[in-house]
Amino acid sequence: MIRNLKIDDADVLQVINKEQLGYDFPLEATKSQLAKLLKDFSHHFFLGFKDELTQQIIGYVHAEVYEAIYANSLFNILALAVSKDKVNQGIG
Repeated sequence: MIRNLKIDDADVLQVINKEQLGYDFPLEATKSQLAKLLKDFSHHFFLGFKDELTQQIIGYVHAEVYEAIYANSLFNILALAVSKDKVNQGIG
């Protein structure tokens, strides 16, 4: 199931970012950045994929709106990652 991410998801996002994207960013800093970006809902979009059995977020996408002179508003995918134990299951 896909849902909007919340600040409570920061712990699992921090683990996914470290294991899958190679970003070893501290948990408190992850929470702080997520809280800040979640407030900017006109430019930053966070969607998480929740495991039906565990109800845990197992993957996410972070997109940002950007403007260019050659097109209408576009999305830039800043992150797309899935938990290492859920890779190759059609989630990402």
